[in-house]
Amino acid sequence: MPEHTGHVSADQIEQLPLPFGRRKATETSGERTAGSTAASPARGGADEATQDRGQRVAGGVLAQGSGVELDGDEVRPVGGTKPVKVRARVIAATNVDVDKQIAAGRFRQDLYYRLSVIVIAMPALRERRLDIPLLINHFIDRSASRSGRRITLSSETLDALMRYRWPGNVRELENTIERAMVLSEADLLLAADLPERIREARDPVQVQLASGELSIKKTTRVIEETLIRRALQKTKGNRTRAAEVLELSHRALLYKIKDYKITDL
Repeated sequence: MPEHTGHVSADQIEQLPLPFGRRKATETSGERTAGSTAASPARGGADEATQDRGQRVAGGVLAQGSGVELDGDEVRPVGGTKPVKVRARVIAATNVDVDKQIAAGRFRQDLYYRLSVIVIAMPALRERRLDIPLLINHFIDRSASRSGRRITLSSETLDALMRYRWPGNVRELENTIERAMVLSEADLLLAADLPERIREARDPVQVQLASGELSIKKTTRVIEETLIRRALQKTKGNRTRAAEVLELSHRALLYKIKDYKITDL
């Protein structure tokens, strides 16, 4: 049973019902943790008081006399004589550089090491564009299961969604697809059904040419990077095949990928 703590205050974090709740007369909070998950998004920005309480929670010693000490996969009620087996986990996420926060004294190092048993680095959506069509299909399928209505995307619409940088990441993409499905009256989703900010995310070559820039060198770099990105997208990241499409040697392509810092394909 999940418990999300992203907007929980320092005082409230100690009183979460699951998995860190207070015990009842016939049941300890530890016994009620079995199979539960505490998800804590963006905890890297927590203030010192919240981190202090989070440290005690992550360490398993619950505040305010809740009566449980956590050690491995067992809890022992305060005053009790027998340990109780539980299955519980804490998932913490952040959108800040925790190492820099620690160095600046804004995040507790001891709390970080309690939480960072398994660390998964999730790149921004703009750095993994090949995931965009997969996520779009997932959101369409999920919406279709609720509404009974299925839509498809025009190639122009997909191109616009692939070009956009998605500063709001997956959630922004999800909301965009849901909004378009609600507002579109047809079963084919057109670029016109997308928000203006996405429609105006124009092709970088067009932007460069419209800027009035006269440098052949600068404009050539923009065109070259754009073609390399398109070839990698077309070949689903296969660099050998992309080199053939671009009529480049494999070595030259690898050099240019490094030169243009193309890490999202």
